Amino acid sequence: MILIILTNQGSTVQIRRPRSVSDCYSELTTVVLKEGQKQVCVRLISNNNSNCSLLPNGINVSVKLDKLGTLFTPKGYFNDFNYSTTKELCISCTDPLCAANNYQQSTSASVTISSYGIRANISVGVVIREQLNLVNCVQKSYVKVFKTKVQSVAEISDYCWQLLTTNSYVLLNSTTSAQFQDKFQEFTYGAGSPMTFDVVGQSFIFSLANPLSYEIFDQSNFVKLSMKMFIRLSNTVNVVTCNSSEMQIDGLPPGFASLRLRLNPDNFQLSGIPSPVGIIYSQQAALQHFDAFHTKLKIEYANKAFFFDSTDKITYEPGQTQLFTCTTTTCKSDMKYVFDNANSIVSSSILISIKSASVILYMVAETVSNIYEGCYQGFHLNYNTHFTWFDLIINSQTQTCGVIDQTNYILSLNCKNSSVFTQIQQFNYFLNKNQDLINQSFFLTLEMRDMIRKSQTTTLFIKSDSVVIDYVNMIKLVDYDTTGFINQQLIILGVCMIAAIITALLAPLIEYLNERRIQRKKNKLVLKRFNEQELE
Repeated sequence: MILIILTNQGSTVQIRRPRSVSDCYSELTTVVLKEGQKQVCVRLISNNNSNCSLLPNGINVSVKLDKLGTLFTPKGYFNDFNYSTTKELCISCTDPLCAANNYQQSTSASVTISSYGIRANISVGVVIREQLNLVNCVQKSYVKVFKTKVQSVAEISDYCWQLLTTNSYVLLNSTTSAQFQDKFQEFTYGAGSPMTFDVVGQSFIFSLANPLSYEIFDQSNFVKLSMKMFIRLSNTVNVVTCNSSEMQIDGLPPGFASLRLRLNPDNFQLSGIPSPVGIIYSQQAALQHFDAFHTKLKIEYANKAFFFDSTDKITYEPGQTQLFTCTTTTCKSDMKYVFDNANSIVSSSILISIKSASVILYMVAETVSNIYEGCYQGFHLNYNTHFTWFDLIINSQTQTCGVIDQTNYILSLNCKNSSVFTQIQQFNYFLNKNQDLINQSFFLTLEMRDMIRKSQTTTLFIKSDSVVIDYVNMIKLVDYDTTGFINQQLIILGVCMIAAIITALLAPLIEYLNERRIQRKKNKLVLKRFNEQELE
């Protein structure tokens, strides 16, 4: 439409009035007031009106809000608008009048999209107030245990930290719940609470003074940490929640340079290479009469974690292993799940508590660096008067066998009683990962045999440069001298039984043949007498 205006000088001026297009968008179109981002967003629901395709790429958008009235109208310019594809237009509301007049509390709005020569008025069906979304603000949370206190830590993401500091947040209160397998403990930060609150970097830290903190986290297996924080931003209170199963121990430095965990269907075995610190631990334990180090094993998956108590007392001696077994149905079920789902394990760690006179002195948390299922399921130890050999049972399911074909390994045969290994024999052998027979000639004395029979376990360690890369537990001890005698007697007995069976089967035939032979003799005798009578 063109409007012609006549001026005082008699000339005319042409003014192009913008053409209005209607019914471009549905009344379901929504205005969203984003308080955190200080934005007003229009979520467009198109009516697919062909007349509205005349709207160009470069447009102006203005939104009128009832709370702002005529004081201020948020506006924005876009140069990438497309009627067919654009679904949302967001403009800034950072003017001081926005916050001063509580724009986020508006309940009605109208929207105009315009450009040179064309304009579209949009009816807004709903105005939505979108409060600050802090759901994913905590990028990491964990429990940290010190000698004299326990901390729960929540690390905040960069985006949320900027959001909190920009909006002058206030932490009203927080609740930290530590869940164990057999108890539940809750700490609260707020008025009259013993828990203190601190900020370090981009982390909220809640500390509970507790001189028995080690005792708390040792007596029961830690399961998870649940945190709930109430944070006020502007005029809204936001609840931030997060869960975690991670626990960090601020105790002694690690005593192992590396840790390996061997998975079996009904037990786990831990072995490690001690660090120089671990050697010092062993010396201190001997001098200061520490109780043996007690260990808890943690296996983590993406959405769950399992805990196992050791039945052995850990030592930092090279080549020593620590056994984890189960006595309850639940524990056995958990262990089977871990073994069957070894490929899905996310991480594993151990928590070692060091006690003296049943009082915890220190706690050490260490990461398991290697989890494997082993090359062999077990072995039979066979011997006779002259030599000894091993029948290995290959673990055909494992994908983590550490044995390298045609490599010279040190094979060490050991007996274990009361967590102490006694070496029976050691020798070098070129081993293959698919090899099921080790034919090594060495003499097994009567004392050695007796030790093996009475031992808790007999284990064949496979070492490379004194490092245990795999181990195999004995399933059966076979005496081939006794076995040979028994086999000989069984053969004789078998032959006798077969002979008796054959005799029993042939007896009727023999009797029948004897009767036929006697009858033939009688017939011959009768015939002879008859012939003699004819001659007379």
